[in-house]
Amino acid sequence: MTTPAAVRPARLAADLRSLGWGAPIRAVYELSKRAGAHRALLGRMAATDTLRPVPPLRACFPPPAEVPGAARERTLVEAADIAAGRLTLFGRQLDLGDPPDWHAVLDGPGSWPRSHWWTIDIRSPARRGDVKWTWELNRHRHLVVLARAAYLEPHEPRWLAVLERHLGSWVVDNPLEVGVQWASNLEIALRAVAWAQVLSLTGERLARPLRDAMGRVLWHAGKHLVFELPYTLSTMANNHLLGDALGLLVIGRSFDHPTAARWAAAGARLFDRQAGREVRADGSTIDEALSYHRFVLEMLLVRAMLDRDLAALERAARAARYLARLGVLDGPVPQYGDWDEGRLLVSSAPDATTDLSGTALAALALAGGGAPPDQRERYDELAWYIREGEPIAPEPAVTGGVVGGGIARATTGPVRVWLRTGERRWHGHADLCSTEIAVGDRWLVGDPGTGAYNADPGLRDGLRCSAAHAVLRVRGLDQLEPHRVFRWRHHATGVLGEPATLDGLTVLWGVHDAYARVDPPVVVVRAVLVDTDPPCIAVADWVLGGGPACWQLDLPLGPEVATEIDGCLVRCRPGDEDQWSLHLPAPAEAVRGRREPWMGWWSRTYGELEPATWLAVRGRSAGPVLWQAVPGAGPAPDLWHADDGRLVRRCARAEPMSRYLVWVEQTGREIRLQVGRGESEWTSAVVLGGG
Repeated sequence: MTTPAAVRPARLAADLRSLGWGAPIRAVYELSKRAGAHRALLGRMAATDTLRPVPPLRACFPPPAEVPGAARERTLVEAADIAAGRLTLFGRQLDLGDPPDWHAVLDGPGSWPRSHWWTIDIRSPARRGDVKWTWELNRHRHLVVLARAAYLEPHEPRWLAVLERHLGSWVVDNPLEVGVQWASNLEIALRAVAWAQVLSLTGERLARPLRDAMGRVLWHAGKHLVFELPYTLSTMANNHLLGDALGLLVIGRSFDHPTAARWAAAGARLFDRQAGREVRADGSTIDEALSYHRFVLEMLLVRAMLDRDLAALERAARAARYLARLGVLDGPVPQYGDWDEGRLLVSSAPDATTDLSGTALAALALAGGGAPPDQRERYDELAWYIREGEPIAPEPAVTGGVVGGGIARATTGPVRVWLRTGERRWHGHADLCSTEIAVGDRWLVGDPGTGAYNADPGLRDGLRCSAAHAVLRVRGLDQLEPHRVFRWRHHATGVLGEPATLDGLTVLWGVHDAYARVDPPVVVVRAVLVDTDPPCIAVADWVLGGGPACWQLDLPLGPEVATEIDGCLVRCRPGDEDQWSLHLPAPAEAVRGRREPWMGWWSRTYGELEPATWLAVRGRSAGPVLWQAVPGAGPAPDLWHADDGRLVRRCARAEPMSRYLVWVEQTGREIRLQVGRGESEWTSAVVLGGG
């Protein structure tokens, strides 16, 4: 039996590997909470700020332009729901009351303790629930909707009455530093951004005592963020640092006072410095998750709205163009990485949780001269934040090449295919060289999403592990081993090779080193071959460096896909009319809706689960391990087959130029993919671990 004393050094060692030199700082921080330093410093500060008068609040957000009719209607409909106690969290409408219980455990019974936040357990298995649900309520997105309704109908008293009732109850029920609402610096910052929007929409119409109470909360929130900055800077140099800096900037702008001006200046400097790290040259972001890409993009937009900051606008435009190349303006895209509702721009649209296009278009509009009328009618991200005008043009979705951020994309007719490599950090999943296939607006093979962060640990790890992604696993191991909720025990990197289009054949390929930790170390190479005539997506993996290896191929199918398994042939129906076949290298095992372990699920957004079929195929070889997706329900098309370590494209014609060969070679760290056709040959090479 393993003793706690034996477990603790191992856990600390894993922390050090995962967090680097941030691990000792985190340990000191946790010790401070337990030893009374937080109580002595933050507790004393809160007691003083509760009684001390603060400077008057002022609006810092620009007022909205004329709001289009469709956006007005969406706002008033949602405001009526909120007034009736029905609030939308993570795309789901919940009956929470008027006002809601701000401390309720929303994914189970009971409430969070009304005690100092550093004494509340929100992480261990003994916690009362998933705190993210409570935090989402307390980000006060719905209060912005009520403020908008009051702005649209200034003579209708109920909107302001409900808004004041919610704000007033929150101030009373959440004393300074008391409750889980104070346990995350990012939550404090995001709530400050929401309150700033409320103040800009309502002006002086909020009751003076309520404005004064909000001012005391925001003033203390600024001091809290400054106090916590060393921890954020040393251990959370990602979207959290960006959000904390933006919160400090917004709070500083909400007061006319020298101290507040210093907060604003410090927040702007920290934000701009981190934004330069956060957004890469190709427009992707370091968090390795599309939902967090939107989150970062919206922070950039708020920064630009406050100051018309040119650097923020340029980064926002770059990040928006990346999304356009990925295909967000053309339909659904894979749910890469952790997916939740991290947002600053408030939308009442029913698909606001999962649709990234409104944020992308808002960035292009703000960086340009405004948004077209039809887009302002359709998207609240434009209707409430962007005036009418001409945006900068989006880049077209990639149809056979590199998107950026380690992702390539190809299309054939209504079919869209993605290949993802990249570097796994923070909110990324164990999905190196994953391949996703969409047919129209339905997923044939996809990324099943996130589930939840703080629910069953098996669910959390089950949806971010390799078995939940369309990848090849080697020797029964996942690409990455989970550590805590957001970390991994070791590091892995993927490199995307140069794509090519060769006479109707699009070649995407990449390589990763996730199994360099095994003995002997191996690397995995994946090639995705997209044929147009006849239509076919062929995917092949090679395991290089260790000879034949035991492997498992995992294929998570979309939740709507109905399947019929016939040995190595899986007939799939992703839609009412579409029929596709998966031709696999060995008979498949299907899992759907299993809880022990968690397998066979799909999560469209945070906290939502529905059964979906996951396929698992096992074998032993060095590759190529080949599977193909083709339209129709007939027998195997024999377009491609594996032959002595190579892929061979079979064709009815006997001419040499009608036959393709695909193979890989390795020399040290250099990996080469070669495609031969007749006497011609195309070669692409990458250096793994060499930048």
